[in-house]
Amino acid sequence: MLRQIVTATPGELARRASEESTRESALDDLSAALGQMPKGLSDEYLAVLSAFYVRVVEVGQRAPIQDLEQVTGTKQATLKGHLRAARQRGFLTKVEGKAGGQLTDKALETLRGIDVEQVRQP
Repeated sequence: MLRQIVTATPGELARRASEESTRESALDDLSAALGQMPKGLSDEYLAVLSAFYVRVVEVGQRAPIQDLEQVTGTKQATLKGHLRAARQRGFLTKVEGKAGGQLTDKALETLRGIDVEQVRQP
């Protein structure tokens, strides 16, 4: 089986995800971008995670954290903490009592500035 190499930047993938009508393609692209991110709670990681989360909620998934867990291999409790950090650091708006939120201007600006080649370097 051949693997597809994603050459678009995570910012381009997030913008494409918000424009695409097909769930699978958009989610696959964002999951590939998440897989390329370095470990840790960098601004870039939080922006891409937030974009992925928003897209999963927009397509009507009732349990977006479960989808994130499947894609990232990260435990749900950890992902909830990461999304909390994204909200606290201004990448994702808060919605009381349910899944959701919107990307903030800070998140969109961070996504625009991400270069995959720089992200891959330690």
